[in-house]
Amino acid sequence: MYKIEVTSYRDTAEEEIAHLQAELMPAQVGIDVRHPPQWGPFATIELAVPALVVIAFAQTFLAALVGELAKDTYEWLKQRLGHFGRQVISRERIEPTLYGRHGPITRENPYSLALSLEAEAGHGARFRLYLPRYEAAFGYEAAIGSFVDFVRDYHAGRVTLADLGLDEEEPLYGNLIMVCYDEPARKLVWLDPIPPGVRRP
Repeated sequence: MYKIEVTSYRDTAEEEIAHLQAELMPAQVGIDVRHPPQWGPFATIELAVPALVVIAFAQTFLAALVGELAKDTYEWLKQRLGHFGRQVISRERIEPTLYGRHGPITRENPYSLALSLEAEAGHGARFRLYLPRYEAAFGYEAAIGSFVDFVRDYHAGRVTLADLGLDEEEPLYGNLIMVCYDEPARKLVWLDPIPPGVRRP
């Protein structure tokens, strides 16, 4: 059986996770659900804060994507994950509130802290997909499908980091390769964690 890891902080989206488990089981895709202990304070940029629900693909599952899953099963899996993503992000009041020394922080970036997807990238690095906070018109299914396609093709040697617009010499923040979905272009792109006003030209 192939395995996907789902981390759920404070039992977030338990009903949706249980439903996804039941849906994937007939296709021999299992879900290991993990419940981390309560987080302490973070000394990091907001983009590096873990989401409440994280879907993670380990190397063994990525190998199955590259060479073992039948095409119809693969396409069906992407659809189910995309539907799950929309369900989780669309839930009311799921977005967490961040606090700093002086109280609640006004969030300036548009990305959700409810859900993210991660996959091993090799050499200790991970891809992380950031999805926007809920917008009914946004293609969450297309974004998640594009992420799964990219990591499959990356591990098959068909694409590189340059296809994301990322210089392979670029230092990574916390070993994270941050990506988001460019909906007009219908592709994944690198999400630069350094604000334009801070980054040197």
